[in-house]
Amino acid sequence: MSIFGPSHLHDIARKIQQRVPVPKIATPHEAFCIGVDLAPDFAALCVLERLTITTEEMKKRQTEFEPPGVVSAKKKVHRLRWLQRLPSGYPEIIEILQMLLASLPEARMKPAIILNVTHTGKPVAVLMAKHGLGVTAVTATAGEAEHRVAQGEFRVPQKDLIGTLAVLLQSRRFEISPDLNEVEKLVSELGNFGTADDDWKSDNLCRAVCIAAWWCERMMPVPKIEFSMAR
Repeated sequence: MSIFGPSHLHDIARKIQQRVPVPKIATPHEAFCIGVDLAPDFAALCVLERLTITTEEMKKRQTEFEPPGVVSAKKKVHRLRWLQRLPSGYPEIIEILQMLLASLPEARMKPAIILNVTHTGKPVAVLMAKHGLGVTAVTATAGEAEHRVAQGEFRVPQKDLIGTLAVLLQSRRFEISPDLNEVEKLVSELGNFGTADDDWKSDNLCRAVCIAAWWCERMMPVPKIEFSMAR
């Protein structure tokens, strides 16, 4: 059974069919994160843009009950900008990552590359570093706590990686550009994706998105909250 549920899939499908307005943000952009998952047959790459928007902008996305007192605050939103499955080949993936980095717009923070090394091991991250790619290696575990092994290397419970994306979808803080390649495949994977190990092994688009979403949520500073009783 999927932890995302049919209601979350409905929200995703709706966002795919109608282009979500881009929030008005200052230039340069805030931050970009590239999620990379390497599987025996295919690699999955995604680019997330991290945005900070106000509560007023968030209200335009919500249809649920709104309390009488309005709290003005900033929220973190993650927009899936690019998604692609490619044949697994380290030289080709390295070249694509270099091109992606060169094509990203200017941002306030340096782009992050988050690499799932659960099934490939750390040597892949070392190889990428030799080609000038500063990657953060993430290993999904069956444990209960996140552990920073070394600089740029983390061991993270699989349930936390999956749960982060589930929370973002539920709170409508994860948006998908409607014209992406492989987006229908991603929707299909989300419909079947759960916490079982078999799911984690088979759905590499979801894995790439999960590790990128986890990193974006983890690294974003806590927004300052401004209280207002204006209606």
